[in-house]
Amino acid sequence: MVEPVVDALGNTYDKEAISEWLKDNDKTPDLPGLGSQELPDKKLTPNKVMHLELVEYKEDKINKGLLTFPKLLK
Repeated sequence: MVEPVVDALGNTYDKEAISEWLKDNDKTPDLPGLGSQELPDKKLTPNKVMHLELVEYKEDKINKGLLTFPKLLK
């Protein structure tokens, strides 16, 4: 995941992937235990908490030499 966003129902997705999905769909993708749900709108909001967690995780992996693509830190 590069850019986490939240939909109107509180589900988190990668922005690029869900934006592509929403071009042709008015429902969520099938979610485990929930199925597909009708979205009241297609507004996406940045998930700042998850973004910070991803940055910290990736920085840790880079510092340990386990991730070699710093451009993924966006």
